[in-house]
Amino acid sequence: MARLFFILISLMLPQLVLAQQSGETLLEYFNSLGGVSVEYSLSGISQDGKIAISDSGTAEIQGNCYHVKSAGIEIFSNGITSYYYSAKSEELVITDNEAIPLLAASDITKKSSGEIVAVYTGPDKIVYTVELKNVTPLENPLPASAFVFSDLDNPSLIITDIR
Repeated sequence: MARLFFILISLMLPQLVLAQQSGETLLEYFNSLGGVSVEYSLSGISQDGKIAISDSGTAEIQGNCYHVKSAGIEIFSNGITSYYYSAKSEELVITDNEAIPLLAASDITKKSSGEIVAVYTGPDKIVYTVELKNVTPLENPLPASAFVFSDLDNPSLIITDIR
């Protein structure tokens, strides 16, 4: 469960308040496009130089709502409540959005290839690098149901509600 919580905190890409040189945050940038689909990769290096996390996935972001899919976890947020689901362990953690600390970027750059790279240091002193490989505006708004975990009646699901 501790590993799941670490991954949950680490994957909060859409909630990051990241100051770019223009002063615009990534969330503001995504919202200026009316909602986006994003492919990303995430890595984290500890103070002793060891890889603490390496992950990649996709996210759909619309307003304050998002749906993140990675190899080990799926995150749904309707802007009020967040749902962290692990299919492998059949665990679901439900939190208020305020329960997860926001990580502020110390550096955001745009590569010549068009990829946006954000580097920030978390409260755990791990240096995280997020590469946004593809940012595509959504053609049509997603329904509210796209941002809420829907299989709450699954009898094998272990639910931890920390709201």
